[in-house]
Amino acid sequence: ALAPAFTATPLPELHWLPVSAEAVAGFERNSNPEPNTLDAFQELILSLLFSGGDSQQLNVLAVPKFEQRPERIVFARIPLSSGKQGTVGIASGQGVHIPTAWPADRSSSLSIVELAKERVLFGDSAAVKICADLDSAPPEKTLNANRALAARIEEFRSSGQAWGVMTRPSLGLEESGWDRRESWSLRGARSRLRSVGFSAAMSAPVAFSMKTEAASQGDAAILADELRVFLRDASASGQAELKPIAAQAQVREAKETVRLGLELPMTGIKLLKGSRTARSVFTWELGALARENRQRIPEIFQHLGLQKGSKVADVGAGGGFFTVRLARAVGPEGRIWAVDIVPQIVESLRQRTRESRLDNVEVVPGEAANPKLPEAVLDAVLIVNSYHEMPHYSEILEHLSRALRPGGRLVVSEPFSVKRRNLPRAEQIKEHEIAPELIEQELRSAGFEIVFRDDKFIENRESGMDSILVARRPK
Repeated sequence: ALAPAFTATPLPELHWLPVSAEAVAGFERNSNPEPNTLDAFQELILSLLFSGGDSQQLNVLAVPKFEQRPERIVFARIPLSSGKQGTVGIASGQGVHIPTAWPADRSSSLSIVELAKERVLFGDSAAVKICADLDSAPPEKTLNANRALAARIEEFRSSGQAWGVMTRPSLGLEESGWDRRESWSLRGARSRLRSVGFSAAMSAPVAFSMKTEAASQGDAAILADELRVFLRDASASGQAELKPIAAQAQVREAKETVRLGLELPMTGIKLLKGSRTARSVFTWELGALARENRQRIPEIFQHLGLQKGSKVADVGAGGGFFTVRLARAVGPEGRIWAVDIVPQIVESLRQRTRESRLDNVEVVPGEAANPKLPEAVLDAVLIVNSYHEMPHYSEILEHLSRALRPGGRLVVSEPFSVKRRNLPRAEQIKEHEIAPELIEQELRSAGFEIVFRDDKFIENRESGMDSILVARRPK
């Protein structure tokens, strides 16, 4: 938990920010934090939330060399009439004025003006003009009129010397028109996000906390699950210096809120500057999002005949990508059997479903020739990118046929290469792929009826494409 290192009072800088501001972040120096730590953390936040990795934009955000160190600097991202965004900073504090060296090393696209005594506005010229024109504007034209955003700013200011709030547009989301479909997906939950905010206390290490407001308790559960998986993967495969940061991160959910807490040493702050991985956490563009966009999951669910209450097996479940989505889609009245034969994966699946409180999932430690499923119970079975890994496929298909009720469906989606599709089966398996005509032949031999086949279900893979076959146990 963060120590309340700074007690917030109404932020006067909001008067010079337009009501349309999309992201606001502040750095408070009047509570005497460690200056080097705060400067490093400020550079980190600016590189992640305002520059988008653009070096030119980072130049815009470079703080002028004030003769007197500002007590507070507030940054904001502002939509421009051109359709782009501009960034401004407002520096405040005793003795703060325009540096005499400013014109010597700045381009014409940058501006700096004095707003009031001991308060200086700097940044993109177009954005600076918008903010400067608010000097005598009525309150409804300023960010003070956005009471919800102003209240969130005060909430995070009360918890640390560094703070920030991102609105839906700053996350790349439309202000309205939320997608109310896909109650099972990260894509759907992210599309309905309300806001993201953070605060950080300049201790050693920095105590960082991020709070995300989801649209519903169900969405919060999805976001928390995906963030835990993302951090777990980062801990396993990231840079050595960053692994401890991801490993000790704490993710909690309560009602419509998801909280992330972690500690950042100075080495970690420097390594994360401009990091795409770190930005992904702020914007919720986690790795699973790209897979959801690529995998055509709604069509897969349609082929499964999925509905509330369905009983489905995910065979070769791996990390549980499909398992958790199936579990959410069938609802608490349905049931999912997640099958894998690798003990470590089985335990990881159990941990994930336990943390996500998916009580309708049963994790099954299968065998190479037997998925260990109940007989004549399942409405559908899904195998994605795993069938080619099954050397005892004939026995597996026999067991799956027994596990399905009459008329139950088996959906298989596998990668294959057009140039290798005519090679012997063993040669294809070495490349971790299998041609759809081989799958169809084997399904027919096992007594399944082929309902549908699409060899180009997912294209643009580096090695080829993914097919999909939909089979049915005869009634």
